[in-house]
Amino acid sequence: MLVDRQAEAATPLLPDAVTLPGTPSHPPAVPVPPAASGRWPSPPDHGPARALRRLIGIREELLDLTADERPRYTKYAFIVLNTGLLAAVSMGVAVRKVVPGAPLLGVLAVALIWGWLILTLDGFLVSCSHGVFDLRSKLVLLLPRLAVALVVGLVIAEPLVLQIFQPTIRDQINATNSSSYDTEIKLWEACNPVDPTTVDRRSCAGHILPVTSGLQSLRDQLSATSTQLVTQQKELDGLQAQFRTLVDKTDAECNGDARTGTTGVRGKGPACDADTAAQEQFRTDQRLAGRAAELATLRTQQADLTAAVQKAAADHAAAVDKGAVQKAEQYRRDHSGVGLLDEDKALGKVSANSFFVFAGVWLVRLLVLLLDCMPILVKFMGGPTSYDAILAEQLRSNVVRAGTRRRLDERGITVHQEVEIYRREQDAQAAREEIDAGYRLARARRNADLEDQINQLAEQYLSQSRWSAARSANRPGRQAG
Repeated sequence: MLVDRQAEAATPLLPDAVTLPGTPSHPPAVPVPPAASGRWPSPPDHGPARALRRLIGIREELLDLTADERPRYTKYAFIVLNTGLLAAVSMGVAVRKVVPGAPLLGVLAVALIWGWLILTLDGFLVSCSHGVFDLRSKLVLLLPRLAVALVVGLVIAEPLVLQIFQPTIRDQINATNSSSYDTEIKLWEACNPVDPTTVDRRSCAGHILPVTSGLQSLRDQLSATSTQLVTQQKELDGLQAQFRTLVDKTDAECNGDARTGTTGVRGKGPACDADTAAQEQFRTDQRLAGRAAELATLRTQQADLTAAVQKAAADHAAAVDKGAVQKAEQYRRDHSGVGLLDEDKALGKVSANSFFVFAGVWLVRLLVLLLDCMPILVKFMGGPTSYDAILAEQLRSNVVRAGTRRRLDERGITVHQEVEIYRREQDAQAAREEIDAGYRLARARRNADLEDQINQLAEQYLSQSRWSAARSANRPGRQAG
């Protein structure tokens, strides 16, 4: 009986008419088409297509019942395989962009692993849709899986889009790097002017060149010399004005001009001699000639320092230009690596400036998304097949047989437990009877012992009574004798 049950469970159900899930209680029959060779079921297919169909969860023993569906599901498996290959290529492109110096074997390993993950995921999503007929059930199953396929498609699409538009992206990156290079040079030059007091230290943080041309020292010397020259010039101008006043007074006195402070007497007299002496004394005391010589020396120093400052400023500007170029070159080297995010940013700029590129980018993205979602879309648009009908009926039969087997197992366990309960009740009853028999036997033995004791006591009593009677009978005879 057990062997027959196992054989029945291993053999697929072969219905004359299949009930579709989600249909009325009496749906129209879905005939199972015979094989092209006339044999039914068809002989098993052991070719490479069998392995492909296994990727999408096809049960070959059921597909043998409708062999005409084999080409359809083989092509379906190829669609899923193509999605995995597309994912592998996309991951290979992404790895080469993220890690430019990665070895080829490492890139291939990562790409194959990613492609296998997407292949197994798509195979799982497709296998879950077999045997489903009701539109609502299809939507419940396929829409979440379509959302997953869309997310995976977006991940796959971006590296391929970047690879397709690589020339345009490179041009944009080169233009951006050139603009950044020029901006960096201008920033270094603006932050290192000839006059450092005009620099905003906060905005130029990290862009100050350590230029040591001695320009500031020369500027300080020139400023001090110029200040000293101005001060001494003012002093000399004041003294010379006083000296000219004395000279005018002396000339007026000696010429006999009548004015305030003069005698009005012409010729060299005591007043003229006194004014001339005062004039010469003022010249001597105030060192007018020495002060003029010192001013000439200061003017010479000022001219020399001005020329030195101009030369130092030119040297400073040349040093700043050279340092700015070196820093900009260092910036270019530090930012020469182009990663996935850099290319995506460059593509966004190009798309923002060109509607043609924008449209092309989204067309490629939608195409890759469509290819990735193709397994789900094909299943949704293809409609139910005879294989789906057979699988649905097989699954329903499995549920029925599983329920029957479960109830049979439960009944077997229940019967076994009921027998065990009855056996234990009988054992308990036998034990009670045995205990009761023991009690009765003990009681009978006690009663027998008590009866024996009573008989013994009765015999003793009778013996004593007879002895007493005999003794009483013998006593009068002895008295008569």
